[in-house]
Formats: sequence, C-alpha cells, structure tokens
Amino acid sequence: MDITFDIETRPCDDFALIEEITQQSNEEAAEAMESVKAPANYKDEAKISEYIITKQNEIKAGAVDAIAQKLAKTSLDGGYGRICCIGWAIDDEAPQHVIGADEKAILAQFYEAVAAAVGVKTHDRGVDRPCNFVGHNITGFDLRFLWQRSVIHGLHRPAAIPFNVKPWDERLKDTMTMWNPGRDKMISLDKLCKVLGVKSSKTGDIDGSKIAQAWADGRHTEIADYCMADVVATRECYRKMSA
Repeated sequence: MDITFDIETRPCDDFALIEEITQQSNEEAAEAMESVKAPANYKDEAKISEYIITKQNEIKAGAVDAIAQKLAKTSLDGGYGRICCIGWAIDDEAPQHVIGADEKAILAQFYEAVAAAVGVKTHDRGVDRPCNFVGHNITGFDLRFLWQRSVIHGLHRPAAIPFNVKPWDERLKDTMTMWNPGRDKMISLDKLCKVLGVKSSKTGDIDGSKIAQAWADGRHTEIADYCMADVVATRECYRKMSA
C-alpha cells in the first residue's frame, strides 16, 4: 500500500509568539540604532545629526521588513508555523484533503485516515497492512513538521507513519531524494514533473510561497485543490521512477 501525502503550512498566528518575534527584532533594531555614528570626516554638527537620523530611520524601516520576513519564515518552522491543509491519496484512489484553522483537528483527521487505511488504531504499535509513505521532500520537511506540531498538540501519532526512521528506510519514498540523494542538489516538484513528463501541480497562481497570502485572502478551496494536485503529481513521479 502507498500513501502519498503533502502538507501546506502558514505562518504563526499565535499572538504571544508574534510578540516575541516583534520584540526581538525591535531590540536588535534599537541596539543597531544606538551604535550609529557619522563617519570620522564629518565635522559639521548639523550634517552629523542628519546622517545619524537618516541611518536610524533606515534601520527602523528595515526592522519592519525584518519582522515581516521572520513571521513569513515561521511557515517553515514546526515550532511556530501552522499546518493549514493536508492532502493524501491511498494507492490509486482519488486524493482527499482536510483544511481549516483548527490545526489539531486537521492532524487528528489525517491520522485517523492513515490508521484506517493500515488497519490499526492511532496508538497501536503494529499494523495489519504495511505501507509506503510517498511525498516530495517528506524526509526533510513534511514528516518533521507533522511530528513537531503533533507533539505540541499532545496528539498520538500512528505507529505506521515512520517519523523517526532514517531517510533511506524502505517505507519512505521521497521523490526528491529518489531522484538525487544529494541535499545540495535538491529538485523542486515542478522541475521533476517537467523532467519526467508529468503534469505539474504548478498550473495556477498558487504555489508554496503564496499559501500564506492565499490563506489570508480566504482562498481555502484553491489551497486544497493545489495540495491535492501536489499529491497527484508526486504519485505520478514516484510511479515513473519505480517502474
């Protein structure tokens, strides 16, 4: 049995964590502003003051951009980001998905689907039907992110999902590392699709880098469609490489 899956993540929306990131950036900016000095060849007090004020304003503006960038990057950090959608397909079945703001419920529903597919309860240690987990960059991102968010929510994880195995474990079918195991030669799913002649999921105006804005805009259906298209494209790439 093959379970192909993909997750979509969005930035942190926890007020306390956002405040922590904002405060840290503001403290860094304040420290940088205090250290601003005019070049030694500046002798006129008015020019010195103008130089310092200009540089401090640049630092202030940069701090605002830095906060935005740090918050955006939390979508790649399982300690801060949130899973907003999970798509999956069992063998040849049509892809399914779960999406919403309740991350814990999303995770629980996905785990229930996996447990049902392999014939066990979510907390059981054995499985009735061994399976492979297929995905693109799941060893480097998806599985770790799922595990981290599950730990934070205190959720039981299906024993069937190989969260802590080595990347070369036979249960993991990572299309990115299957194509080239070198981490310095990572290939995107879109490029892999083009190389293998598979229909890419990157056909609309949404890709991984635009999920946060799409979520903020309420385009949940489009996010789900994109996620499921990723699942289908990944499954087809895997099958071509496994033929």
